[in-house]
Amino acid sequence: MKHTLSTFFSFDGENDAKVEILYNFTAGTPERGPSYDSGGQPAEGEEIEVIGVLVENRTATEHEFDCVADSERLYNEMVVNALDKR
Repeated sequence: MKHTLSTFFSFDGENDAKVEILYNFTAGTPERGPSYDSGGQPAEGEEIEVIGVLVENRTATEHEFDCVADSERLYNEMVVNALDKR
């Protein structure tokens, strides 16, 4: 499911830039115990796919896109944002 997150991010460690992130979110699944037909299934975590990024209302450069896509803080914000909208 597509979501949008608007937040601030620092690419240089000093200055915050307004970023808008468009992404797909797929919820994880809990672990399933064994049953008659199956030995069980391990839990699967949620999945985030960043589709597009705007920085200060312009299309992000490849470097900016990669920084956003690789940010653990932004990943966590995207998960919380998506789960809040369920």
